[in-house]
Amino acid sequence: MHDFIIALSQIDQVSSSDVGGKAAGLSVLFKYLDHEGYRDKKIMIPEGFVILTSAFSEVMATPEAAALLEQLESLTLRDKTELREIGGRLQNIIETAEISAELHDGIAEKLSEWEPDTACAVRSSATAEDLQTDSFAGQHDTFLNVLGEEGI
Repeated sequence: MHDFIIALSQIDQVSSSDVGGKAAGLSVLFKYLDHEGYRDKKIMIPEGFVILTSAFSEVMATPEAAALLEQLESLTLRDKTELREIGGRLQNIIETAEISAELHDGIAEKLSEWEPDTACAVRSSATAEDLQTDSFAGQHDTFLNVLGEEGI
């Protein structure tokens, strides 16, 4: 395992705050179906992997991102213009960030375990989804039928 990646079947080795609720739930379902004999009945959850929140933290470990996050702490929901502006700048940092060689190599290694034409689903997620008091449904993207390392 690379420091930034974990197999879906191994998620119980880390905290759900490291992978998010959906990945933790898929891991439970994956193991249940695997151990309860359901694989023989063609009910399958395909193996996958999760990029840990530590990879995101690495991207956000820049002075610019830290300054923007600090600015956010002083704002309230009434500060819509400022929230939008800072959010846009943070989004740009995330979208233009170069991923580390370690993360790239970890993804390439995981993908090499599968057939080259394996279609993947890539989903952005959060660790605070679907809390008891809040729901963030629809705020994340899912990309289906992504092929190969370049597509990922």
